[in-house]
Amino acid sequence: MAFLPRSAMYAGLLATAAVSMSVALSSCKNKDDDDGAAPVVLGWKWENPTPSGWGIHGLWGTSPSDVWAVGTYGNLQHWDGKHWRESLVGDTGDFNGVWGSSASDVFVVGGRTAGVVMHWDGDKWTSQANPSPYPLYAVWGSSATNVYAVGGTPSGSPVGVILRYDGINWSIVRNDLTECLRCVWGSGANDVFFGGDSGLLVRWDGSAWSTLGGIAGTVRCVFGFDGISDPFAVGDTNVADGGTVYTVDRTAGAAHLALQPASLSYPGALWGTSSNNVFVAADQAIWRWTGIAWESQTLPAGAATYRLRALWGASANAILAGGDGAGGWDSAGLLSYDGASWTRESSLLTDKWIRASFALSDDDAWVCGYNGTLARWDGLAWSLVDRGTTATFDEVWASANGHVFLAARDGTVHHFDGSAWSTTTPAGSTDLRCMRGTSAANVYAGGGGWGSPTLYRFDGASWSPVSVPANLQYIERLWIDPATGTLVLAGNTTDATAGVFFYTPGTGTWSQASTGLFTEIRALSGTSLSDLHAGNDLKLFHYDGSTWSQSGTVPGSGYLCWIWARTPTDAWAVGYDSVIMRYDGTTWNLDQWRDSGWELSGVNGSSASNVIVVGESGTILRYGPLP
Repeated sequence: MAFLPRSAMYAGLLATAAVSMSVALSSCKNKDDDDGAAPVVLGWKWENPTPSGWGIHGLWGTSPSDVWAVGTYGNLQHWDGKHWRESLVGDTGDFNGVWGSSASDVFVVGGRTAGVVMHWDGDKWTSQANPSPYPLYAVWGSSATNVYAVGGTPSGSPVGVILRYDGINWSIVRNDLTECLRCVWGSGANDVFFGGDSGLLVRWDGSAWSTLGGIAGTVRCVFGFDGISDPFAVGDTNVADGGTVYTVDRTAGAAHLALQPASLSYPGALWGTSSNNVFVAADQAIWRWTGIAWESQTLPAGAATYRLRALWGASANAILAGGDGAGGWDSAGLLSYDGASWTRESSLLTDKWIRASFALSDDDAWVCGYNGTLARWDGLAWSLVDRGTTATFDEVWASANGHVFLAARDGTVHHFDGSAWSTTTPAGSTDLRCMRGTSAANVYAGGGGWGSPTLYRFDGASWSPVSVPANLQYIERLWIDPATGTLVLAGNTTDATAGVFFYTPGTGTWSQASTGLFTEIRALSGTSLSDLHAGNDLKLFHYDGSTWSQSGTVPGSGYLCWIWARTPTDAWAVGYDSVIMRYDGTTWNLDQWRDSGWELSGVNGSSASNVIVVGESGTILRYGPLP
């Protein structure tokens, strides 16, 4: 592939998944020691799936080292020839299309309920005001001062909208169309095609509009090469084998020529270099038109389930195809073509829900989750560890000397002593959800289910039960003060009192937090007994050793899942709707949030520049130095 040698292009991504999130609205920090070296930029990067946990809807670039990919839930990434970096631009809904007139003039469109337009000036992304009351699905222009965006709504009374940008403002060109528009392409300012639902296809010739029609299903895309040869269009009837490729006659009312591949399901994109070299991407397939016949493209192993929605190329020997990956819309599917064959450029370690992470160092970390999922980071790559069970692991904890403990929902504890694994079921144990310790000879496991909470302690040789407070309904989290060994338990109570309890080792006595600020607590962490953080659905609380106070509010309508406190001035919290928050010692600040319905379930780290967040569909994100 011409983007760069295949072994270099994505080998690093498959191992270290260096898909990084930075740019104007992220929480990156620059560090420069004035030693002449480039400053270290900190930010988020995807480590599973790669290149992203969000599907790809659009691709566009200026060269093999300048490519933009956009997609689900504001997925906005840039390829610089070596690495992908994601730009965080807020909660925008899906991005559906991308086009630019140059490397410093790029437009991205999308939206959830109304149109969203973002503009890249070569340095930063900014939001551009636009008059569309509907989401936008595609963007194209003939120059920096003649850009079109299309969209609409397919439900209720369908409406299609066409916007035009004159280099200063966006304005409505047409909003009288009765079908939602999905695509736009032109050979120039006086030859522009707009396609949409129910076969709608209209053309602007610079002075008048004409309706072409004649395409079955939704016109997903139009693509051509000049203002003379017939452009290509794809019709999608939204059923298996319901896609057709047409060559479009510019004459109103004329019949278009249908070019039917043997099997074309849910086609999403067209791209080519000439009328004799045209590619169409679809569900689990790519076809190539040679000018005489269709050739089915052989997809690489692991890409057979991709639903492809986007195509773009720098040349006939450097093409990218993107869409939904092996994890469905929960992951990006990305393929590259070098003129001879297609290569998979995206990876998926697992699509199982990952519940927790624990990092001992930059080079040693663990994650665990549903269906017995367990993976270890060795400083270079994540690798799966087979524990021979389908039970869900809800928490992993590791001691400094390499002992690893897992809490499983079948009531078992899985223990790695540095050389071998063993499985134990503490007497009467069921549904273990929590695991926390201070050493390999002082570990607590909690669970038991609603209404029957159980707690156990491991002394290095065996597990023994620990009595729990009489009014404890359910155990959510455990934390241990490193200075005193005091165990702090968070959960729910039977009497609607504060769900935080303190256990003093050796005495067997419990004390309960005295506050009316909360009842149930879902997340808990701290650095000392005078620096505790707790959270429930939408609120964060702090304990200074004597008083509880509300310290923050979680955005959206979801809930908080996990807190990790590193120091008194640095803590992280994650939860539903992909929320990530960071505490600076005074205030909880929103790091990122997307109205995705996607849960981030756990956060842990080993330093300020090594934080691991995990969640649904195999999500592994790392905050650290960006490549």
